[in-house]
This record gives sequence, structure tokens and C-alpha cells, in this order.
Amino acid sequence: MRNGVIHACVKSFLVWLIAVGAVAAVGFEFFQRGSTEMGLIMLGLIFAGYCVATRTVARRGKDATTLLMVGAGGTFGFWFPPLYELFAQIVVTWAETGVLPADLAGRFALPVALGVSGLMMAAVLYAGTSSGGVFMLTVLVSGVAAGTPIFQHLLGPYEPWGMFGAMVLWHAAVAGMLASWAVRQAKEHRAASCPHCGKDLGQIAIAICPSCKKRLPGAGVLHTIAEAQESRRAA
Repeated sequence: MRNGVIHACVKSFLVWLIAVGAVAAVGFEFFQRGSTEMGLIMLGLIFAGYCVATRTVARRGKDATTLLMVGAGGTFGFWFPPLYELFAQIVVTWAETGVLPADLAGRFALPVALGVSGLMMAAVLYAGTSSGGVFMLTVLVSGVAAGTPIFQHLLGPYEPWGMFGAMVLWHAAVAGMLASWAVRQAKEHRAASCPHCGKDLGQIAIAICPSCKKRLPGAGVLHTIAEAQESRRAA
């Protein structure tokens, strides 16, 4: 069992390391060239990739919530720009009606879009993990990312590298939390599996594994399948 958990830890760490490295590389290229659309698409695909990888480590890679997470991440580059444009129009309307000062209108569209999209991704991750910790951390780092443009405008001239740092932080935190969740899930799965062949025994109260036929540890007080059948015949 210990070896299985160690393997899960190593795999999860590698997933996290590759994810952060990929996000940093794509983000750097994205800010260097200013290719917004392609950068967002690539970041969404990276998100989908480490979601699938961590769920595979957790032995939960083939279910509907995996498709939900992949769909949300894989299409991020397509649904985030319209979301941003929507909030940009709303902010402009507020500025025209005097609800929001005109000099601040241009600064609020991106933070609001980032905050809303972060909440959406937090909900998707909660649906896929049922983990309040994953949800709360995603909300927290989404708030940091959303507040970054505002803080930059308040502190001085806007520099896109602040958003680069916030983007890397968001993915590093989310990927790290998913990796930790995957290790916990793998540990629970190993605890409910046959130590010899890995078959999921669930609530089966038997002394031998029905798959590999080897005796389970700590099952001395239970009857094996053969012994139980023999007892029934004798009765």
C-alpha cells in the first residue's frame, strides 16, 4: 500500500511541475507576442490536461465530471473573450449613465471577467472533486488574479507582467490542490483494494480476494468463499 501511495505522490508532483512549467512557458510567449486568443486557448488546454492527469492518479478519470472539467478548460479560450466583452459593454454603459466614473470604467472589465470566470471554474472543480478545500482555494486565487489589474493601476503604470505572475500563481495553486486531492483519493482507493492485485473490494466482507484468490491481511476471523460454501453444504 505504501508503494502505491508513493507512486501517486510522485505522479502528482510531476503533473504539478509539468503544468506550472507549461503555464509559465505559454504565458511568457503569450505576453511576448501579444497573441491573446491563442494564449488563452493553450492555457485552457493545459488546465484540462492536468485535470485529467490528476483524476487518473485518483482512479477517477472516466466519468462525467472529468468531461465537465475538460470541457470547461478546453473551451476557455473561446468563452472567456465574449465574457470579457460582455462586461466591458456593461462597464461602458455604467460610465455613460454616471454609475461609474469614466476614468475607472476601463479598469473594471477585466477584473470582473476574471472574477466571474474564476467562480465558474471553482464550481466546476467542486463538481469534479467534491472538495471544499479545492473550491475555496480556487475562489481565493481567482480573487487575487482579479484584483491584480486594479492594484497595478492604483500603484502606477499598468504592466502586463503582473498578470503573468497572477496567472502562474492561479494555475500553480489549483494544480497543486488537485494533486493533493488526487493523492488522498489514491490512498483511499488503495485502502479499499486487494494488496496483491489491486482489485477494488468495496464492502466485500471476505477473507480472500475474489480476483487473485489470495488471502487478505487481517481477515483471519472471516471465512473464505470456499469455507463459506462448505458450511452451507454441511448445514
